[in-house]
Amino acid sequence: MELPCAVLVCFLRIFKVSQVNSFVINTDPTYPRWPGRTIPYYFNPGDYSQAEMTLMQAAMTQISSDMGNQFQFIQRTSSANNGQSFVIISRSGSSTSQTPAQTCVTFPGMVYNQNGVGQYMSMVPGRDGCLLNIRQAMRLFVSLMGLRSEHRKPSRDTFITFDNTVMTPVAQAAGSLAPYNPSQVLSNSATMDYNSITLLDDQTFTTTPGDSIIDANLGQPIFNSGRLSLQDCQALGFLYSIATTVCQNPFLNGNIPPANNPNNGVPSGPDIG
Repeated sequence: MELPCAVLVCFLRIFKVSQVNSFVINTDPTYPRWPGRTIPYYFNPGDYSQAEMTLMQAAMTQISSDMGNQFQFIQRTSSANNGQSFVIISRSGSSTSQTPAQTCVTFPGMVYNQNGVGQYMSMVPGRDGCLLNIRQAMRLFVSLMGLRSEHRKPSRDTFITFDNTVMTPVAQAAGSLAPYNPSQVLSNSATMDYNSITLLDDQTFTTTPGDSIIDANLGQPIFNSGRLSLQDCQALGFLYSIATTVCQNPFLNGNIPPANNPNNGVPSGPDIG
């Protein structure tokens, strides 16, 4: 099992950076980082159209590009056990059911004891899904890498509020918005990255597309056009020992819209939605 750096050294290094940046990183050893800066993946046969697979692969390519191509997603043509850890992307997110999941779910890293049989993640379309655009798919894939959602950080109530009046029943029932156990993530409680790819867009979990279920408290707009933010890239760079000099800020030079535009010792579990 490959842990995210030598444990103490990695923790101290990320802790130092987290004091000046905003991100949420998985620290649950049940889900270590993927070895070799690579995630092998396999599409469950018959689950997706060519357009859906192309969208997911475009999301992977954008993540790799935003990280200077220092992290890769490699497609497998077989799910046969060859001893390699990998992820099976399916509608059900399960090896025991063919029923499509109600929403998108992934573990926040590599399941350390999968022993070459693969771990499942669900990717489904619809307002409770993550296949409407590249941004939505990227959010799930960075979670699979170990970067967790800004809107679920323990200190999030300082920075955002949730509009329950437009929230879908699936979102409310799935626990998609519950804050993380502070013992299983490392985050900076003093700030929030309103440009993070991990934040929900205004099409997800809302009964009124275009009306986001998340509102910023401090007047700064939540905005992402389908790129890793600078701080997303920096967080993943530290997690995977990639020089953060490859990271760029795609939200400079007018790309941010005006402000008036609309567990206690147990595994942390999957990221939902």
